[in-house]
Amino acid sequence: MPYGQPESDYEIFDAFVRKHIEEFGRFAYYVVHDYDYAHDGVQNALEAIMKYYDRVRDFDEQRLYRYCLSVIRNECIRAATENRNVVSTDEIESYDSVPDNMLDNIIRDVNNETLKKCIAQLPEKYRLAILMKYYYNRPDREIAQAIDVSDSSVRMILTRARQKLKTFYVELTGEEVAV
Repeated sequence: MPYGQPESDYEIFDAFVRKHIEEFGRFAYYVVHDYDYAHDGVQNALEAIMKYYDRVRDFDEQRLYRYCLSVIRNECIRAATENRNVVSTDEIESYDSVPDNMLDNIIRDVNNETLKKCIAQLPEKYRLAILMKYYYNRPDREIAQAIDVSDSSVRMILTRARQKLKTFYVELTGEEVAV
């Protein structure tokens, strides 16, 4: 590409995919527990997103990442249910053994409006810690500076904040969730 020429949509999306493809693959596998269906789901999702890239062209990287996870999840479920009747949407919704690093990336997409209400109920320090960690992907060091605690206290604060979020969520919805 000549100097000063803007990158094409394909080049931008290709760089984004290369950056996140391993995470997408792991996420897809945790959705359907089958490498073939996970591969098919990721491939179909990325092809669909690229085909309609003009709809997401203006997304920032975090929003595009969350959108990709959502499309990948749906495509994996579709690939699995078309090829076998073992996986159901209910099974996937109730599956709670997703590793922490995947939860960090998808927690924002789970019941967003309810989570917003629950987060609003948190004390200021907890609310800021949760938002910085899960919405803005800030490192613990920055969170510690923002809420004026030691770096080592951030994990404890996040744990307590998640516990409070769980309590608020259960009170609001009546649904039990894993923390």
